[in-house]
Amino acid sequence: MRYICHSAMIEYIEVPKVACTSIKEAILRADGIDPPSRPTTVYSHPHWRCRASEKPGFAFTFVRHPLDRLVSCYKQKIPTGKGAVGLNCPLPTDTSFYDFVRWAVSQEIPNKHFAPQSFVLGYQRLDFVGRFDRLAEDWATLRSQFPQLPELQHFNRTQPDDWGSYYDSETRRVAREFYLLDFLRWPEFAVD
Repeated sequence: MRYICHSAMIEYIEVPKVACTSIKEAILRADGIDPPSRPTTVYSHPHWRCRASEKPGFAFTFVRHPLDRLVSCYKQKIPTGKGAVGLNCPLPTDTSFYDFVRWAVSQEIPNKHFAPQSFVLGYQRLDFVGRFDRLAEDWATLRSQFPQLPELQHFNRTQPDDWGSYYDSETRRVAREFYLLDFLRWPEFAVD
C-alpha cells in the first residue's frame, strides 16, 4: 500500500512488520492530523482515501531482516490470538514457531505480514530504502531532506530479544529459502 505525506509530497510504500504503524502515524502528524488514539486504526484513517491519485516525486520504504521480521510476525500474531484476523491463520495460540514457519512457507499466496519484502514491494521505484535495524538514523536522514516529518514514535513494538534463538538449523534453512529473493535484493541481510 502507498501512503502520501501531503506536506512533503513524498510517498511511503508500506512493508508490514517494519515500523509501518509508526511511519503512518508520523505522516498523519506531518500533515497536521491528530492520529487516532488506537494506533492500529491509523490504517483506516480517512486521510489515506481522499488523495490516492496524487503522484509525489519521492518514494521511500523501510525493510527488515527477513528472519527477524518473521519472528516479529509470529510474536505479534500467534500467541496473542491475532493470527486468525491479521493473517487469516487457523493456527491456535499455542502453536510453536517451528510449526508457524512451516505453515507460513506453505501458503500459496503469502500474507503481507510475512511475505518476502521483495514480493510486497515489487518493482516500485524507490528513492530511499531505510533499514529497521537503523530506524532512528535512517528516519533522521529522511527528516534532514523533509523537515516536515516529525520525530518517529515506535508503536506495536515487540519485546526485543535474540530473534536468532527462535530458529533451529532446519527452520532457518526453510525460512532462508523462502526469503531467498530478499537476501538477493539486500545482500547485507545474508549475514546473520
